[in-house]
Amino acid sequence: MHAFNLAVIGDIHYPLARLSNALDDKIFSPPGVVAALGKPRLSILIDDLIKTSKQQPFDAILFVGDFTTGGSLPDFKDALIYFSRALQSLNVPLIGVPGNHDLKKPQSFSENSEKSIEFERAILDPENKILLAYSALREFPNVLNSSNAVIYALNSCSNCLELWQSTPKQALANYISGMHLTVPDEELYDYFDAPFLETDSITSLVSKLDGAGIKLPILLAHHNILPQKIPRVAIFPEMLNAGFVRHTLASTNPPVVYIHGHVHDDSIDVIANPTNHAQVGLVTVSAPLATDGYIQVRVLTADDDTPLAVNILQKRIDKVSMARPQETCIQLYGRTHVLSMLPEPTKRYLDDLQLSGGDRYDNSIALHGSDQINKLEIAGLISITRPTLNSCSTWRVRCSYD
Repeated sequence: MHAFNLAVIGDIHYPLARLSNALDDKIFSPPGVVAALGKPRLSILIDDLIKTSKQQPFDAILFVGDFTTGGSLPDFKDALIYFSRALQSLNVPLIGVPGNHDLKKPQSFSENSEKSIEFERAILDPENKILLAYSALREFPNVLNSSNAVIYALNSCSNCLELWQSTPKQALANYISGMHLTVPDEELYDYFDAPFLETDSITSLVSKLDGAGIKLPILLAHHNILPQKIPRVAIFPEMLNAGFVRHTLASTNPPVVYIHGHVHDDSIDVIANPTNHAQVGLVTVSAPLATDGYIQVRVLTADDDTPLAVNILQKRIDKVSMARPQETCIQLYGRTHVLSMLPEPTKRYLDDLQLSGGDRYDNSIALHGSDQINKLEIAGLISITRPTLNSCSTWRVRCSYD
């Protein structure tokens, strides 16, 4: 078994994120006191990424967009350089996509726009180490050191607002006035923020998966393709063609992992493959605001890189430190199929666990190694009871299925 380990950083909204400090403030202290005493939340985030990477090295760190608050080019450049420097010691690929806040309305971040050219210069700055995908679809084939596992970046913001530029402003004004809203002409585009993924990009992606025999496609985009949990009031609150994207991706083989931001929440959704209900078709994972934490996504695969399970750790900043993460494990296939992909020694070990009702953790790692045992736990095939975290001699390993 193999595990691909990814860290996902959500919407940053630089430079406001630099002003967010963690402090258990019971008396609503003045901003100066909070700034002097509180630890910057981004520092807590960076420290935990570095600490985690020493125990479980990351294969890549992903950014879901909204590097800035208002689309300022200097802020965008500062955000790229800040994270490039902070994460330089990890020596792992850094990959990102733009978000809707990285736009300068009404001009969108399309490939030929002046804004795109300016941002490209910022991306090419020698101090920036983040590979930013601002084209409709970009492939990162060798990041995960496997020809079967590929990261694809989708720019869901390339069509933000462009759809409405050909519409007379008067028509938009009439529409909004019918909603009893008074909006100046120059702000009309702010109300028509319409994310969209190009149909050609999605069909091209599916063709790539079929033709190249990719077994583990990981998609990175800014916008969600399922309705968000928190109610949102807007004329176009969701991606315009989310249904098409969702159905197309869920219908592919193999399962697709879709990672996004935008909704400022760390929700997880699972959709069955509509043509094969015994297989998960699509897993969507959202990253929270960077000032609230990040998510760690571990994909467990068989030796041939066929994905077996997705393990997600939701890491949230609680007051002044990183809280204990919440863990979710999603098995991508039925149990029978997963077991058939395992090597014979592992199958026999699981059979023995099932018959005996469990084993000591130290006995299990002596036979199979801690790395393999931990992967079986991540895949949801075994459970480990840890009465005391500091002494593994008290831990028990059990088979997690009957």
